Amino acid sequence: MSQFAPIALLAASLFLPALKAAEALPLLETSELRGFDELSESRRKLITVAIEAGKLTAGMPYLYGGNGAEDGGFECSGAMYFILRKAGLKPPRTSSDQFLWIRENSKMHLVPLAARDLTHAIFSDLKPGDLVFWSGTYEPDDGRLVKITHIAMFLGFEKKTGWR
Repeated sequence: MSQFAPIALLAASLFLPALKAAEALPLLETSELRGFDELSESRRKLITVAIEAGKLTAGMPYLYGGNGAEDGGFECSGAMYFILRKAGLKPPRTSSDQFLWIRENSKMHLVPLAARDLTHAIFSDLKPGDLVFWSGTYEPDDGRLVKITHIAMFLGFEKKTGWR
């Protein structure tokens, strides 16, 4: 088990609002995150690595199965694989295997199906660095043990806007 133990949230069929291709999220600095300095050293490291990775790979295209620049792009689990490895962890490569890795080595909170967006009370338990998993983004047919199809990392709340 690693020093960093993220809390994973599984939200079956959780559909978050999708960004249009032309929209870009601004890149944050750790100084813009509420409570960053109060986080454990391992969580601060993970968030810093994630933000720096975002800067280094800004504009890199989505590529199913991609692991980064050497492949010409990322997809969700490739990005998490890249970030977690840069933070000194040894995760498996796919979102479903990353879910199993977290479940075996960490604390996990399950999200009820009623939680359809980030305003649901269950999401108030998110801590910066937590990994969020969900299913239903596509129907996997590769024999995976769990039907997890997407992963993301919660970076925290912005001081200025309060956005997650």
